[in-house]
Amino acid sequence: MMDDKGYAIIVDILFALVVTLLFFSTIVGLKYFGSSPSQESFKRLHYISEDTLDVLNKKGVLDSIGENWAAANGNASSDEFINATNISMEYLEQLIPQTMGYRLWIEGDVVANNSRGIPYDDAMVKTHSTRLLVGYGKGKPTRGYVARAFLTNIREKETSRYAYFGGYIGQGNITIYVNDIPFDATVSRACFELNTPSSFNVHVNDQNIASFTPSGTGMDATVKGSAGCIPGAGLGNFTPGDNKVELMFSTTNISRMYVGGGYLRVTFNTSQMDTAEISKVGYYYFPGINELINLYDSFYVPGELDHLTVHLRYRSNYSLFLNIGDYTVWNSSGNESDQNVTITNAQIQASGIIYNPDLSETSIPIRMGTSNFSTTEIVGKADVILITDMSGSMLRCLNSNTGCSADWQCGGSRCRWPYAKELDKEFIETVLNISGNRVGLVTYSWNAINRHDLSEDEASLNNTIDSLPSPSGGTCVCCAIRMARNMLHAQSTEFRDKYIIVMTDGIANIRCHIGDENRTTCCSQGYCSSPTCGVDLDYDSSCGDYIDDYAIDNTINDTVKTHDDLNATINAIGFGSGAIGCTTATDLLSNISFYGNGSYCASDDAGALQSCYLNFANQIF
Repeated sequence: MMDDKGYAIIVDILFALVVTLLFFSTIVGLKYFGSSPSQESFKRLHYISEDTLDVLNKKGVLDSIGENWAAANGNASSDEFINATNISMEYLEQLIPQTMGYRLWIEGDVVANNSRGIPYDDAMVKTHSTRLLVGYGKGKPTRGYVARAFLTNIREKETSRYAYFGGYIGQGNITIYVNDIPFDATVSRACFELNTPSSFNVHVNDQNIASFTPSGTGMDATVKGSAGCIPGAGLGNFTPGDNKVELMFSTTNISRMYVGGGYLRVTFNTSQMDTAEISKVGYYYFPGINELINLYDSFYVPGELDHLTVHLRYRSNYSLFLNIGDYTVWNSSGNESDQNVTITNAQIQASGIIYNPDLSETSIPIRMGTSNFSTTEIVGKADVILITDMSGSMLRCLNSNTGCSADWQCGGSRCRWPYAKELDKEFIETVLNISGNRVGLVTYSWNAINRHDLSEDEASLNNTIDSLPSPSGGTCVCCAIRMARNMLHAQSTEFRDKYIIVMTDGIANIRCHIGDENRTTCCSQGYCSSPTCGVDLDYDSSCGDYIDDYAIDNTINDTVKTHDDLNATINAIGFGSGAIGCTTATDLLSNISFYGNGSYCASDDAGALQSCYLNFANQIF
């Protein structure tokens, strides 16, 4: 079949790769075309194709071609590209029979081409072969140096071990462990950063070494910075291996014996290298709680979840339960003796948990608590007014100004109004979990409305939320704060703790009447000619809303009066993009929380807002 017409092509089909040192990989292919469609003709053509590339590769010719091609950087008229062509032609002309045409391609560049009178489209037999060239990339260097370094020992390094308070840990004295301190470690610092409302002493390995007093309120860390560090004299109580750390609260009020998130970091010097392999087995260590078990936390899955086992040691007179995610994986009746329990993987899966990819490399919520203790154990005395914005901008998506009435219109985000009602219900449920607490409801737009008096009736409160009309109108925040103050004056007593949660998705832009400090209505149309009431319609494009400086001042003044008159704690929540993308809005939230001796948080993320509501609710007892 020497008279068969053929065509050969060399093609590069792989982009450059970057490894530890800078290298580039190129695939070179050889492709033939012939006029005979027979199987024997194709095999013969392909054998020649493979043999040709083998010879070029073993003789180092492909490396020479690749080096010149890389140096040419795509310039076909450069000396380097011409060199690549000449080298290719020199060898291919000798290796490929004269009855066959060929082409050489590297990353789309035709380096060599000789049809030998055989038009490509007329070829009847076609094939190709490929080879990998390592270290060549267009315009990249082809020569360099490789170095390898080995670390066999170190003189000293500073590193840390952590013990985390991942969520809400209460209610009682708390025990955690700082594990795996090296045998030669010299501890230089041990510092807390955590949220708690109460002073506490710290015991390390059963020795009382420090005491801490919180500063501030709300969700921020109340023990932090230099004020959260154990004095140097107590650092010697940390020893190699595992160390027991106990937080012993000074208060006898069990409702204030908790940590609402944080960590302990122990920093030390060591000459030990960390050569342990990365483990695909994760461990979560339950904290010790010496009073009423009330734990909200999470554990991290370091890879693909395929097995889960829980070991518990406890003693409780009350029934206990353990939830992982939304599933109750274990519960038990009370027992006055120590109990050791293993919850097997089979039991966990039988609870309904499915090990799907969504559970891999993520944090999974965990909840453990008592399920039937007597309501006389904790009696709440909190009166809480929950204020919800019902201005027209609540019919927008959380993360944008896109209009909506349902979540599906928000492309993965949530619609503000239905989500606000959902979070209101979760807040109510959490606060009313403590018997004796009461919640009242206020909404506002042009004016403020008392939607529900202070009550312990969760069903009635939820029904009120479900029956609220669609939002519309302006944003009279001062009206809402006045209404909350009036309700607490009329319905609460000096012996009860008072809280107000102010939620807004934007900026106060409706004024309150300065001549009547208890008036919670301004005007039906949202604008009054009177200088004492109404709105100055100045639109701020950077905030995407109307702004009125008098309305903002009214809000701050009413916050001050409400706190001073009632000793009420006033927290603020910024709900959505309008509350975080505008300095005027964030300043207002900050001032409400500052003058109300509370805290504020703001976000356009659904999960973060849920945490805002639940954290404020968990601070109320």
